[in-house]
This record gives sequence, C-alpha cells and structure tokens, in this order.
Amino acid sequence: MLIGSLNYGQGIVNGFGLGHFNSSQGSMNAGQCLNRILPAFQTGVALSNPATWPNLKFTQLSLSYSAIKNSVPVLNEYSGLSSGHWIIPIKGRAAIGFSISPYSNQNIAITDTASTKMIAFGDTLSLQRGYRRSGGITVFKVGSGLSLNKKINLGAKLHFLFGSSRQSESLLMNGSASWMSGAIIQTSRMRYSGSFLQGYLSVNPIKSTSIMAAVKFSINPLDGLYRQYFLFYDSNDNGYHDSYHYDFPYPVDVSPLDEVRLNKIHSPIEYTVGVDQRISPGTNVMVELLSYKENGRIPEELQLGINDFVYSSNSASIGLIKFPDDLSVSWTDKFTFRSGINYRSQQLKFSDISITEMGYSLGIGFKFGAVGNQIDINYYAGLREYSQSYDSEIIHQFEAGISLADIWFVKRRQKRNG
Repeated sequence: MLIGSLNYGQGIVNGFGLGHFNSSQGSMNAGQCLNRILPAFQTGVALSNPATWPNLKFTQLSLSYSAIKNSVPVLNEYSGLSSGHWIIPIKGRAAIGFSISPYSNQNIAITDTASTKMIAFGDTLSLQRGYRRSGGITVFKVGSGLSLNKKINLGAKLHFLFGSSRQSESLLMNGSASWMSGAIIQTSRMRYSGSFLQGYLSVNPIKSTSIMAAVKFSINPLDGLYRQYFLFYDSNDNGYHDSYHYDFPYPVDVSPLDEVRLNKIHSPIEYTVGVDQRISPGTNVMVELLSYKENGRIPEELQLGINDFVYSSNSASIGLIKFPDDLSVSWTDKFTFRSGINYRSQQLKFSDISITEMGYSLGIGFKFGAVGNQIDINYYAGLREYSQSYDSEIIHQFEAGISLADIWFVKRRQKRNG
C-alpha cells in the first residue's frame, strides 16, 4: 500500500476499490439537490425516479454539468457532465426514459513521500514509488414508470455499466550515473461490464404526503477483463513504452499477458426510502434514507494504489424546497428554491477505517417558456473525515443544468394516435 501525496479528481476515495461512486457525491443533478428518489426537480417529479415520470406534462431533455473542488489539503479539481436525461411521458399514465452519467471516477496519482537510498557501484541511488490510475465507469439507464391509480405508481430501471481504466506502478530512480535516471514501470488495463436492476414504488396515502422507496441489485455483477503488460525501463521518462532505440525491452520483443476475467468485482445491494411532506402551498419538507452494501470482491490480481474498498454506506438527508407557482403570470413566481443537509457514514473493508461526511446544499431554479423549460444551479459544501490514516477533505461542488420541454412531440403523438 502506498501512502503519500495525492493528485487529481475528487480526493482520496478515488483510490479505494473501483473509485469514487457518483452516487456517493453531494448532488447528482442540479435539479435534484441532495435527493435521490424524492421529487425535488418539479412538483411530484424526480429525474432519477421513474415512478414519478408519469407526472410530467411534456417530454424533458435535461443536462447537468458538475465542477468539484477538493482540499486534501492539496487542492484538486474535476469537472464534467454529471447526468443527461431524456424522459417521455405517455398520456399521464406511463413514461419511458433514458439517461447516461458517470458511475465511478478512478483518476488518481499517488507518490510515496518517503524515498529509499542505496549505494550501487559507488554511486548513491534514490528510489521512489508511484502509482497512477485513470479512467472510470459509465452507466446507461433505461427506465419506465406506470401509474396504477391516483395513489400508487411503479417504476423500474435497467443499469448498463461499461468503461475502462489504466493502472501504472512505477519505481522512480535518480542517481549520478546516466543509467540511474528513469523509471521501471508496470502497466495494466481493465475493461468493465455489468448490469443492475432498480425498482421503485411511490405511494400517496393522503394528498399532502408521498412515500417513496427503491431497491437496487445486480443482474449480472460487474466483471472486469484484466490485462497486464510487460515490465519495462522508461529511459526517456515519458511514462510510455516507446518504440525501438528508447525503452528496454523493445515493445516488439515482448507481448502482454492474456486477458483474465475477474468475476463479481462489484455487486451492490441498495435500499432507499423517503417521505415528501407538503407543509404549505408550494413548500415541501423531504427526508431520505439510504443503505448500501457491497457483495462483490476485489481480487488479488488487481493492483490498487490503496488496497481497500468501501463495503457499506448509510446516509440521511433532509431538505426544504419551495416550488414555483405554475398558475401565476409573474416571473417572480417562477423560481424554485432548494436547501438541504446530509450525513453519510462509510466503512472500509480491510482497514476497518470509517469515513464520515457532513454537508449542506443550496440551489435555485427558474422555469421559463410556455411548456416549462427550466434552468437549475446547485452548490454543495461538505467535510469528509477519516477515523485514521488520512487527512480530512473539504469538498465544494457546483452544478448547473438546463431542461428543455417538448410540446410538439406530444401534439404529434396525440395526432397520430387519434
């Protein structure tokens, strides 16, 4: 295990197991605040919960962009698309939808702060270890929702996971002789595939209260195709196994090992339950609980910078949301205000280190246009602490999203069906 200075991405958790899961960050979408299944996007609608999609009036295309800054205490930054949704309601009774988003971020670089010195042929040779990983996993989701009656909605979503990552372990050398500079590097590659199923239930026992629940489990646990490449001496210090006259051995003289299938490296079971309570016209309080457990395993063949992974996680969040007045003609009544706080506790498998995170979120949205197009902005700040071994992290996340409603598709469908 390497302990040293870290660079890249979202912080220390990128180095555990398969990286930092997108579902464990503060906000997954600019219009959802801290909620996963509760309807924070619009009244009665959550982008990530297909059981609420029949409540949409028009087709929605929603894109959200996220920028994250971590202090570990070294400053790290990361930005990119956080989610994309395309949801099509069908006559207020059903809906289908598609989405794509990052599933895990594995970008991390670790350099051992301690170096080893030795005498070789009368010269002093300094050795320092390093580890670098890049890439991650993406998830494409296909979902549908169905309204059974005025009180009960059902939903289901298929998750298709895919992606790849590259690992590089290095031994950096520094000495007075020419042969003492450079690095000995071992590289490997992993390709991922798997599928999960998530079911949803939405119940409205009374008009002002909604109770929602979801469960996610694996259909085909995430597998990996792992290939390790030949160890080489990087004489020109560029990190790559170059062609003839550069690194040793020459690439044409060696071949990578055969791919090895690593089974069930990720197989989660996840439960989520939430309550949405209207306390005044347009104002709702939302409470959500989530429990996660990892039933997969990290095989010995896979070399990780930090040889550990999160095997259990529990979180709780509470939010207050003020929705716009859809009947008002004043632009000042078209704003959505979102706020919330959350607490998350995670446990590492091998070291038994616990990770706690507390944070708050503030967001604002604005609806415009005849069909209710929407712009959303959300800010999250949190403190992540480790029971031992690692420094605390301060997290800042900024998200911006736009959602476009589609009225012509609805009219065309109605005309075709009529």
